[in-house]
Amino acid sequence: MFSGSRRLIFSPRRFDPIRSPCTLSVGIQRLALPMLSRRFQLLCATTLAGLLLSSASVASAVSLAGDQALREGLKLWRKPGAINDHAACANCHSPDGIEIAAYGFSDETIRRRAAPHLSMSDSNGVVHFIHSVRAKYGIKRLLDPMEDRVFQPGGRVLPGKAPLDRDGALAQGLAPLVPTLSKGRIGSLADALRAKNELLKIDLWSLRIGLEFNRLSEDGFHGKEHASIANWFADTPRVPREASSAAWYGLHDRYLADPTDANFWALYNRVVDLTKGNLFIPGELLSFEKYRALLLGQHLMRRALLGKPPRRGPVALAGTVSQRLIPNPMWSVGDFARQYEDADFGVLQFPKEVLAKKSLGPPAAEQLKTMRAPWLWLGWMMDQGLQRINNERATKRGEYVMNALWNDGPYPVHNIFMASRAELVHCFVPEAWGSGFQRHFVLGYGAFRRSGFYVSMEPKSPEHRRLYRTIVANAFRMSTYLLLEDVRRLGAIWGAEVQVSQLKEMAAYIARFDPEDKAQANELLATTLLAIRGAKQIPDER
Repeated sequence: MFSGSRRLIFSPRRFDPIRSPCTLSVGIQRLALPMLSRRFQLLCATTLAGLLLSSASVASAVSLAGDQALREGLKLWRKPGAINDHAACANCHSPDGIEIAAYGFSDETIRRRAAPHLSMSDSNGVVHFIHSVRAKYGIKRLLDPMEDRVFQPGGRVLPGKAPLDRDGALAQGLAPLVPTLSKGRIGSLADALRAKNELLKIDLWSLRIGLEFNRLSEDGFHGKEHASIANWFADTPRVPREASSAAWYGLHDRYLADPTDANFWALYNRVVDLTKGNLFIPGELLSFEKYRALLLGQHLMRRALLGKPPRRGPVALAGTVSQRLIPNPMWSVGDFARQYEDADFGVLQFPKEVLAKKSLGPPAAEQLKTMRAPWLWLGWMMDQGLQRINNERATKRGEYVMNALWNDGPYPVHNIFMASRAELVHCFVPEAWGSGFQRHFVLGYGAFRRSGFYVSMEPKSPEHRRLYRTIVANAFRMSTYLLLEDVRRLGAIWGAEVQVSQLKEMAAYIARFDPEDKAQANELLATTLLAIRGAKQIPDER
């Protein structure tokens, strides 16, 4: 793992609660860059902003086969090491270390981290290899290993020491983006449609949030607080099976020569059968998911460096695979942290050499907590309707991620924003629809309301609480109007019993916290219930 000195970095200027202009820091000079190219905005949105590309560097990228330094370096990158089941660099990192090349790890840091595995001469060779990868892709500005967290939305976490402080910053920042939801009352279908369009227009990759994503690397060399599994690198390696080494690295070679989606999936889909690992051991399962997440992350990073269209739509990888369920290792990492939330290192069963490092840091449960909500949120960014991740109902309904937002925060505004956005993406974005049923509207607030946290954990400060209650009430109104319009249009209702229960509780919330609107809320409820009673009843597929 790596974590080291800062070089040329890219960082936002003082905060706008959601989006800030960017400044390039070179030494002590700071240059404001309020106007950014489309590609540069993409990189900023995914915290790859430090990778300033010249047009010539993209055009002149050379193949590995044509560059002697890269060929020789790649041999060292794959050379079996002295420890960890003779793991090579390539068994915990990307096929060519592009993620390390993107960050400003010092030569000394790279050499120090390679030294336990390789000879000093070979360790120096790895340093030269990383420089060659930077040259190949024209990486001129390097990300800060400490400050630039991988795929942190908007580049930086929102300001505030406590979760509720950062949640309040999101509430303030959302107000101009979703004005129909953030002020007044939604009182018609036209209002509801306007709110829907405002919510769907938001780019989650550039929306600054209060969750702090994990760093690419954590390294106990910099202090005990950095002796942590909460990072992107596998803690146990994925070493190729003895009979599979040629096939495994052949897939690496094909991908590096032509990093298409097809060649990426060909590599990704063979991790299980071509590399070693016991997925019944919790620590190895986590390493497996982190390794796959890193593979996917470096592919998205590589696409950006090559100037290819970004993968950051409501279903980021839609169209790259043919199956209904799309691999989402980011979600899997967060879900592991959820399932093992109270585990200690004994339960995780890491090898002794891993325990010797990671047990020096915070307790395992604390390390897992710092992974849970951020990785689940990132997994949601990859599939914003939550329907194509897996077949678990709790996943599709948002229970896991919303519970994490309550329990690890609380983040009440984050939660209602997520519930509303996920509902709309699920129902209105064609590629997000993961069911064989006819597309229809489904209320998405069951997980948000579960256990009553949406009332008991609401914000305490007056302005934050006012904004939260306004957003919640208007989200409930919006969804009720959208459901009513859908029932009238289709003449059918899916999962009527569950939807009616939600409708009644949503109307009760409005009556309680916006009593001046009680009569209209009850009238809208009665109208919707009447339409449901006259519609065809179809079981809930979720």
